This record gives sequence, C-alpha cells and structure tokens, in this order.
Amino acid sequence: MRMRKLIEAGVIESSEPLPSLVYGGDAQQLLGSLAELGLALWVGSMPLIAPIPEGTLPEGAFPYALGNSLFLDIDFPGSEQ
Repeated sequence: MRMRKLIEAGVIESSEPLPSLVYGGDAQQLLGSLAELGLALWVGSMPLIAPIPEGTLPEGAFPYALGNSLFLDIDFPGSEQ
C-alpha cells in the first residue's frame, strides 16, 4: 500500500504497472473454484525495492520503498511447471 501511495503521489517512478489489490477471502474462493474445475495453483513471490529520491523524505528515513509481487500459475495437476 505504501509503495502504491508513493508512486501515485509521484514521489517515485515505476515503469511497471501496479498490481490489483484483493481481499484475503478472495484467495479461498479462487482455490475452491479451481478445485471444482480440476485445476491446480502454484504461487511465486518476487520482492521489489525502489529507491526514493533524496529530499522527499525526512532525514534518516529508509530511502527505499519495498513491495512484493505475487505470481499465480494455474494448470492441470501433474502438468509440466
């Protein structure tokens, strides 16, 4: 959320689009729907760090914005990953 606010405010620049935000309960609904269709879900996570330009934060503040991207691979069980 903090990274989203910093990018939207123009404090830091990012060429990557921001991911959609979802509620935690949406994951359970997704898993249930995939199971009904006979599909499996594999999940990967990639940390993201972006520098914040000097002069935009109070002195002594951590000069980087931290984020995390979540990647989903939906496929049939036993298929090549």
